[in-house]
Amino acid sequence: MLKDILKKIKPLRVIYSKFMAYRNLKHMKHNLNTNGKTVFSEFIQICCNHGIKVWLCYGTLLGYIRENGIMKHDYDFDVGLWFEDYTKEFEDELKIKGFKLIHQFTGMNGYQAFEQSFEKNGVSIDLFYHFCDEKQIWTHVFHREPDTDLPQDKWLVRKLPFTRAEFKKIDFMGIEAYVPSNSEQYLEETYGKNWRVPDKNFDWKKGPQKDSLLPGVLGKAEFF
Repeated sequence: MLKDILKKIKPLRVIYSKFMAYRNLKHMKHNLNTNGKTVFSEFIQICCNHGIKVWLCYGTLLGYIRENGIMKHDYDFDVGLWFEDYTKEFEDELKIKGFKLIHQFTGMNGYQAFEQSFEKNGVSIDLFYHFCDEKQIWTHVFHREPDTDLPQDKWLVRKLPFTRAEFKKIDFMGIEAYVPSNSEQYLEETYGKNWRVPDKNFDWKKGPQKDSLLPGVLGKAEFF
C-alpha cells in the first residue's frame, strides 16, 4: 500500500506523519464543534451525580475568558477537579454512559499525581486532578521528550502551582460550570502576561511554568 511505502522512506515518512497529525486534529476539531456541547453536558451531569465540582482549566478556561467559547485551535476540553473526589464509582459511571478511558497517568513511588482522559463520540475530556494547601492549588502534567531513553510507560512529571482562590459558577455553552474567581491571574501564571494574544504555537518551555519539572519523579503511563 502507498502508506507503507511512505513510511519506509525517511523524508516521505516525516511528511506523511505531519499530514496524518494534521488530519487527526482536523477530525478532532470537527467532533468538538459537532458533539462537544452534548458530550460536555453529559460529563457534567455525571460529575453532579457524584457530588464532584468541576472547573474549566488550561485551554478551555482560556477560550472561555478570552473568546467567550472554545478557542479556534483547541481540540478537547480541559477540566480540573479535586484528587480526593475521585472514586471508582465515578469512573465506572463514565464508562457505563459511553465515555472510554483513553489514557491515564499516575505518580510513581508514592508521589501523588493523577491525570485521565476520556472520549465519547470523538470528543476528548482531559481530567486534571488537583491538590491544595492554604495558599496554592496544584496539578500535574506528564511530559515525555522525543529522544528520551525512558521506557514507554515512564514519563516525566511537571507540577503546576497556582494561587488559590474560590470558584464561581458560570454559563459555558449553556452548561453550568465553574471557573477560578481569579481566572485572569491563573491564566497569567499559566501562559504569561501575553495570554490575551492568541498563540497556537505556545511553548511551555518558554512560559512561566518552564521550571516545573520535578527532578527524580516519574509517572506511569497507561493507554487503552
